[in-house]
Amino acid sequence: MNQYMGNLAKVKDPDLALKHSPNYVQFVVNMGFRTNLTKHQGFEFGVRVPTINDPYFTATFTKADSSSCGYGTSPYCGGKGSKITHTFRRNVSIYWNYVFNF
Repeated sequence: MNQYMGNLAKVKDPDLALKHSPNYVQFVVNMGFRTNLTKHQGFEFGVRVPTINDPYFTATFTKADSSSCGYGTSPYCGGKGSKITHTFRRNVSIYWNYVFNF
């Protein structure tokens, strides 16, 4: 997918500004609890909550006149400056672990 989107972003189109950013940056809030059952055994559980979206591919319409779009079937029929962005975001996850200390 990285190769396909990278090649797509290299296409020269006077009506579109294409940008591909394969870097994945995330900021996750991790909250949880841990309890020790014995001196060497424990249990923990928690939740991880993502806070930001990662823009992966962005197409910006640079043409001021959108009359060539027909009946609006093209996704780029919004006028100059309209965008389509594909983003990735980690899902909220719940976890639990058994912990052995030695």
